[in-house]
Amino acid sequence: MHDGKARAAGDREPQAVAEESARVFSAEDRGTFFIGSELVSIGPGRAAVRLEIRAHHLNSAKVCHGGFVFALADSALGFASCSYGIQTLAQHADIHWLKPGREGDVLVATASEVSRSGRTAVYDIAVTNQDGELVATVRGMTRSTGLPVGAGLEKK
Repeated sequence: MHDGKARAAGDREPQAVAEESARVFSAEDRGTFFIGSELVSIGPGRAAVRLEIRAHHLNSAKVCHGGFVFALADSALGFASCSYGIQTLAQHADIHWLKPGREGDVLVATASEVSRSGRTAVYDIAVTNQDGELVATVRGMTRSTGLPVGAGLEKK
């Protein structure tokens, strides 16, 4: 199921595995960085990703488009869920927007593992602004592919 690299991850310190996974994930995940977000912190089952809201993130109401808030949360989910060295994909996510983000705001999405069993894991993601105010909450479910981070998907 896993190649030698994935098995070797079990022999290393969890923080080192998370950091290496983040390096590989960062190199392969163009969407996260295309919107202007950046990884702030990583650890086993957790990650924080930051985005400064700019004019191109705004919708017609002149607040941050909800899709960018969701993309930020999804990126944190991806980093956190891949932090064990095994590639995962989002299976389901549910977002609740609580407060608008405005141009110049700095949003941070912090993902924390709630449960991991077999190939399925559940994460809570809190998106806050620079004042610590909650902008959105997300509950995400992921599914492991069984492949190492960055392997892509095998065609069947």
